[in-house]
Amino acid sequence: MFRTFRNVLLVVFAVSGSSYAQSGAIFSQAFEGENATNAVQSFSIPDDFVPFYSSHLTDVHVWMVFTGAMPPSLAISILQDNGSMDPNNAILKYSDVLPAEFEDTGYEIFGYPIHKGVCSSEDWILLSEGVTYWLNVFVPNTGFLIVQEPPAFGSEMFFYDSGVYVPGSSTLGYEADTFFEIHGTVALQRNSWGSIKASF
Repeated sequence: MFRTFRNVLLVVFAVSGSSYAQSGAIFSQAFEGENATNAVQSFSIPDDFVPFYSSHLTDVHVWMVFTGAMPPSLAISILQDNGSMDPNNAILKYSDVLPAEFEDTGYEIFGYPIHKGVCSSEDWILLSEGVTYWLNVFVPNTGFLIVQEPPAFGSEMFFYDSGVYVPGSSTLGYEADTFFEIHGTVALQRNSWGSIKASF
């Protein structure tokens, strides 16, 4: 089951093209108002990403609206794709309920403020450069994820429906992606330490 806002008008929230290098994002599909077309809700919504470089996960950023109370945490999972580009076949890499801090962006949908949510992880799992993963956000009853049409990267997002994940387009009638960022700390490569010692 899902719910959706239709024909949403959003004001532009500009994001620097180089923000991933400054903010620690290892994948960025950050909120851009001119590309936002809707807000959707499903029990869980997976969307694919490939890290810019290998890194240990530190936090996940999502863009949402709420029709009621904001939750103190969000359930997040990360799945590793097996080559099929289908979250039903992906391997669970990480799953946790993370504390969430929500920041009002100053923009609204139908009178509801748009919030940027930051979920911080203390597990620091390693995400590898060039590997396809799925960020799976379990959406609370009062929450809606902001989406963009067409997809900004890779495959379209999926909805959870009757025990399986189905392409979002099967319900929405068009392909879309959520807005999110994956942040991390650069992982030290095997040859990096040798290079560092050689510089002394």
